[in-house]
Formats: sequence, structure tokens, C-alpha cells
Amino acid sequence: MSEYLPRKERITLSAIDIIHELGLQGLTTREIAKREGVSEAALYRHFKNRDEIVAAVVTYYGRFDQSIVRTTEQLQMEALPAVLFITGRLAEYYEGYPAVTAIGMAFRSLQSDRTFTELTTDIYRFRTETVERLLRQAEKDGALRPAAKPELLSLVIWSAFYSQVNDWRAAGYRYPLAAKSSETISMLLELAVKQSG
Repeated sequence: MSEYLPRKERITLSAIDIIHELGLQGLTTREIAKREGVSEAALYRHFKNRDEIVAAVVTYYGRFDQSIVRTTEQLQMEALPAVLFITGRLAEYYEGYPAVTAIGMAFRSLQSDRTFTELTTDIYRFRTETVERLLRQAEKDGALRPAAKPELLSLVIWSAFYSQVNDWRAAGYRYPLAAKSSETISMLLELAVKQSG
């Protein structure tokens, strides 16, 4: 881990590594302090408690979402290519930093704690609503089959995406996630697109 990163970010990255290696239950301030080579008291100069560290980890997990969506807007991408772009950039992010995918896998546990429900829900809601909005635009443009309901298709796309991430993790990261994810989402979109002629 780079010595040039601010301490708060290094603590967050250490916490992500711990969750990746030991699970959420293994994330303790003692373990973080050990990995950072500081006392537990030193952690509290940057974070009030473990919950604040977990909140930083969840925020880090979704940190690129808005900038990815802004990029599709700046490039004035059509709706369906924008969906592929969003899921593709997230897959590339995960492929480049596999440990961060452990956070997504821990969301179910985090959502049982009221402290993190809003944070985790906001990430999922932003992603599903963004793709749903794009699919509504594709529907308005006449690109989707009548049976392809944007709100349901968005859920199917994200379910397929997270399932692909889970499979990739289970396979020991042995295949290119971005390519496989793109193939899967493309197939779903092709099934939903109105055939010409």
C-alpha cells in the first residue's frame, strides 16, 4: 500500500483487505491497527469508531458510480450503450481491485444493521434507477420490445451482474470479469431489443 496515501484512505483500504480476507466479522480495530503498524488509539484520530470505518469502506465501494454515469452524459451516449458502459466500467474496477468486491458480498449483512442500511441502499438504488432511467429512454425511443419492462429489466441486469461477480470470485478470479460481464449484459439487452423488419 502506498505510503503517499493519506492515513484515512490507507485505513479504509486496509479495512477492505481485511473484509476480503477474513470477512466482515474479521474487521476489528485491533486488526486494522496491526496492519497499519499503529496503535488502536491512532485509528481514532481519523475515525470515531469501527462503524465509521465500515461506512468509509461502503462509500469507497460506490465511489465511482456517479462519475461513470456523468461520463455517459458528457459523451451523450445512447441509452443501451450507456448501460453497457456503466456495467463495463464497474466490472473493470472490480477486475482491477478484486478485494473491493467483498464489500458488495457483505451488503446483505450490512443491511441488517440500521447504521448501514441507508448507505448500502443508496448505492443499489442509484445503480438500478440509473439503468432503469436509461431503459425508459430506450423504450421511449422505440428500441425495446413491449414486454421488456424497464424497471424489471434493470433488476435483471443488476442481478446478472452481481451473480457474474460472485461466480468470478468463486472461480478464483480466473477469467476476465469485464469481458464476461459485457457478454452477459449484451445478451440480456439483445433479448430486450425490438427486432427490425
